[in-house]
Amino acid sequence: MKTVLVIFSNDVSDIENTGFKKYAFNTEAENIEVGDKLKSTAYVDGMIVTNVLNKKFEYFNKGTGELTEEFNSANSFKIKTLKIVDVNDEEIVVARKLID
Repeated sequence: MKTVLVIFSNDVSDIENTGFKKYAFNTEAENIEVGDKLKSTAYVDGMIVTNVLNKKFEYFNKGTGELTEEFNSANSFKIKTLKIVDVNDEEIVVARKLID
């Protein structure tokens, strides 16, 4: 498992724009690279990978952007897991269990 940083955009050239806020996710994806474009039904805009860290962090600090392995601040939030599947694979159906 590793931590990746993404920006929400549909344009890969936005990687160079430092005005975008970065978001952290943990993933088991082996072939993820900087510049990869991702799409999730959970978000309106696409995601573009800006950094791939070969280490898994557990928390991010909303105030400072710091990534940590331990909860150390009221501004610390758990990093969500990002599962990446190849939607072009006809053998895979992606679904999410709904809670009543």
